[in-house]
Amino acid sequence: MPEAAIDLSPVRDGDEVALTGYGCEDAVAGNWDYSGSRLRVSHTYAVGFEQTIHEGSFISERDRGEGGVVEVMGGIYAVTPGPAYVAPRVTVSETQGEPTSGPGSRGPRRGGLCPGDSGGPLYRVGADADGRTIVGINANYTFSGGYEYSPDGITFRYGGRPTTNWHTRVDGTYGLQVGKWLASLGVNTVCSRGDCE
Repeated sequence: MPEAAIDLSPVRDGDEVALTGYGCEDAVAGNWDYSGSRLRVSHTYAVGFEQTIHEGSFISERDRGEGGVVEVMGGIYAVTPGPAYVAPRVTVSETQGEPTSGPGSRGPRRGGLCPGDSGGPLYRVGADADGRTIVGINANYTFSGGYEYSPDGITFRYGGRPTTNWHTRVDGTYGLQVGKWLASLGVNTVCSRGDCE
């Protein structure tokens, strides 16, 4: 079986990626039967970490700003849209030509991580990748549905379908420097775009 290389080129917003895992037939914390589980692949794309700010998420508007949680965590995690993701609608103002945001739509169904998928690979696909290379490791998610809980008076949600999927970055240029560490151990690494440090 061929070994997949670790791609040290950073994952950027809009990059084509393939999410892998068993996923949830129903919902995280819902009822599902593992007896028929099979590995699934969802071709999707990366979105900015700020997309984790939504109703029910433990990441909020107060986490924005230079050096804030969103900036720091965006250097550690690549994010993909989950099945409950609602893409922001961007329109262009007729008078100013400036993009403005508004309520979006759910768009095509996207894959969602499920308990047990953690540790699985996120692959880069597309014209800039030589075959498939690993750019992330499945790690976490946020929700907008499911069960509510309110520690310290702040309401969060758990369960339902993921709104965003989180993948620990393995490139060599951000926060944890995982890619550089793996390369130092002799792991097969590539720089698919030539933008590695």
